[in-house]
Amino acid sequence: FNIFSNLTLSQFHRQDAVKLVVEPAARAGISFEKAVPFILQMAGHHPFYLQMACSALYEYLKDGAPLTPSLLEKARQDFLDEARVHFQQLWESCEPDRQELLLLLAAGEPIPASRRFMVQELVRAGYVVMEKGKPRLFSAPMAEMILQAHGAKKGIRKKRKFLFWRF
Repeated sequence: FNIFSNLTLSQFHRQDAVKLVVEPAARAGISFEKAVPFILQMAGHHPFYLQMACSALYEYLKDGAPLTPSLLEKARQDFLDEARVHFQQLWESCEPDRQELLLLLAAGEPIPASRRFMVQELVRAGYVVMEKGKPRLFSAPMAEMILQAHGAKKGIRKKRKFLFWRF
């Protein structure tokens, strides 16, 4: 490993993402099994965001607190507090046409045919996932943040309901 080299961390396959969530927690004596859908919804399959999401949840579960909807909401807020700057940097690093595409995806709007090629580029980068044949952003909190911060400027309102995993 060379600290002067550029490494691109890309998304994991689902099974590797689940393994990263479950195994370290189990070694610490905490079960994250029931929280896997919640964590994947927040972080996708990106190791960087997965570790943020797991850390946020771990802080509440390490003292034996039960996994409740209110605890998950606190963990989601903590995750977003830490991830927001990274999501914003991702947004700012995109060209305006990609920003528009991310905004459409966040809102659950249809993608114009002229922009569909960009969806595949974002899928390869791991920022968009295909779900039942339709593209969506890899992270529900990121989609929510983009829509809140930039949707009104473009006259785009939320069509997609942000579902956070509940019991």
